[in-house]
Amino acid sequence: LQEERNNKSRNSQKEQSTPPTVPAIKSVAPTRGTELLSPLDKLLQDAETALTLGDFERATRIFTKAVEQFPADPRAKLGQARVLYAMNNLPACRQVLQQLSINNPKFAPVYAMLGKLEWSAENLALAQQHYRAAVKLDADDADSHFRLAQLAQARGAMNESFEEAWRSVHLDQHHIGARLLLSNHLGANNRINEAIKQLEIAIKEDENNARLL
Repeated sequence: LQEERNNKSRNSQKEQSTPPTVPAIKSVAPTRGTELLSPLDKLLQDAETALTLGDFERATRIFTKAVEQFPADPRAKLGQARVLYAMNNLPACRQVLQQLSINNPKFAPVYAMLGKLEWSAENLALAQQHYRAAVKLDADDADSHFRLAQLAQARGAMNESFEEAWRSVHLDQHHIGARLLLSNHLGANNRINEAIKQLEIAIKEDENNARLL
């Protein structure tokens, strides 16, 4: 039985080598009600909704309006880049992000988005560089830690991958990808009970993960 669980853990680890779709970078901080949103945050929320629904034209229009009205805030420009990414216009997306990083060198989300972009372009070394820049500016960026864990796993740096996955789970208890990767590492090191515990928590978040047990 233990050998069977080991095999399942190793198979799950292989599945994790290909990154899932990166969650959208949240532009608007959570609030208790729409009435508490600033004019900029209301625009960003509306654009985010349009982007989620796949209405790229409307999302672009609203993000552009936000850039025009609030040029000093980098979140709207980042939103424009995210729409370009969603439309698979990677060259234009890269151009916007590179200029944004020059104008806002301490804006961590732009580096996380650059990491996502370069990963999509299969420039893994450059993606790693950008994700490291993101966590250097924002050590609490759980998803960037998770991406670094995946990149470390891909190049065989398992100790580093384990540490980054652990950091991600510590920062975001609901990050399923990080928890599954952490479970894989635990299982690969014969820490079966701990691995199963991580899987059980992941199943509570998403029952589709039950197949991994």
